[in-house]
Amino acid sequence: MSCVRTSCRRPNTPYAGDVTVPAHPTRGWVLLLAAAVGVTGALAGCGRSDRTATVAAQVTELNRNTVALPAVSIELLQPGAGPLVHYTAAPRKPAAQQVTVHVHRDMQQQVGERTPQHFLTPDVTLGLRATSVAHGVELQLGEVSSSEPALTGKLGAVAGARAAVATDRNGSPTAFTLITDTETDGDVRTSLERCLTDVMAQAMPMPDAPIGKGAVWVVHRKVPGRLPLEQVTRATLTSVADGHLRVELRITENVVTSRHIERAGIAPAPDDPVHGTGFLVIDPALPLPLNGAVSIAGTRTYRDHAGTLQVRQATMTSVHWG
Repeated sequence: MSCVRTSCRRPNTPYAGDVTVPAHPTRGWVLLLAAAVGVTGALAGCGRSDRTATVAAQVTELNRNTVALPAVSIELLQPGAGPLVHYTAAPRKPAAQQVTVHVHRDMQQQVGERTPQHFLTPDVTLGLRATSVAHGVELQLGEVSSSEPALTGKLGAVAGARAAVATDRNGSPTAFTLITDTETDGDVRTSLERCLTDVMAQAMPMPDAPIGKGAVWVVHRKVPGRLPLEQVTRATLTSVADGHLRVELRITENVVTSRHIERAGIAPAPDDPVHGTGFLVIDPALPLPLNGAVSIAGTRTYRDHAGTLQVRQATMTSVHWG
């Protein structure tokens, strides 16, 4: 069985969204940043929303958790050159697909002039078997391991778990339900669900219209949370060969205003987006990419309205399918 290698954090290890920053009482917005910034997923920008974090912490009697994924909208800019094919209407292959994904995530945070804090999460390797079903995809997890032996031991308990993924008409995942045979440690389940969220974030929805070589479309994704993000991915179909599509990606991600930001007095630096580039090779009849490499990196700066304190966060995520 092939594997998925992604960046689940080990339990009780700081994650970008879990960093605790000592702050002056009048600077409570720093704590908001510490609780919310940097929780975007791998490349395609799925973050850990408040809802996702809450659901991930709950283990039902049936050992099932449902995690909602950010909705997307698609805008077709150019249909490309003929022949034009309506790929979203193509029938799915019944055979199972086995995939390999490698994900690396790194983050550094600096509050004011203090010494920067560096957070590097260990890689995790998941075996994934994907099968198309009506209105979605079924995933089965194989052997699970990590670059950190202690985490490998804990994650090994989820081998054989299943995930039912719901998709919309464009093939974009809208939610997944993780199903385990036995009760799973809460931290391990949270780590696994973050991994699957990263994997689902890589799905590149196709326009619900005929397209050909040179087609260009834009995917808008809003990631909810205390510091919500808006991600815009510009996709270009650069080649079609043997039923496989190569799609080049350019990504821009910005923080958008919210009531949490307004109440905390946070001022994200203007024109301070995170950018990404990459490509995916897609078989429209299969649920997951066949090949690809995508990376997203950048530095965000947040200041209080008085300009007396700032937080800088540099993040980098790279994803390789193969």
